[in-house]
Amino acid sequence: MTTQKLLNSTEQVPASDTNPDSLVPDPVVCAEFGVTAMTLWRWTRDPELNFPPAIAIRNRNFRSRKQLEAFKARMLSKAIRHRRVIDQEADDSDDADQDRRPGNRG
Repeated sequence: MTTQKLLNSTEQVPASDTNPDSLVPDPVVCAEFGVTAMTLWRWTRDPELNFPPAIAIRNRNFRSRKQLEAFKARMLSKAIRHRRVIDQEADDSDDADQDRRPGNRG
């Protein structure tokens, strides 16, 4: 009966909560993002960027994989929103330019 009770309680936990987080060493993070260690240092200290903090283990820095993936998702979402604004402004500008062209009776 105890075993059955434990199985039922673990089935209710979402799968994402049962997976352990992995730690990624900073040199791998640098390679993944295509940046230098100095850039990583700057990102860590930029409060507006909200880059995942380092976890120091025996004088080596690691980052949480889950936090890195969340950071990537935030940056991608922000870039998409920014691109939509730029595209909308370009469309509005093109419409205004067409109105000013010679021969246009608008």
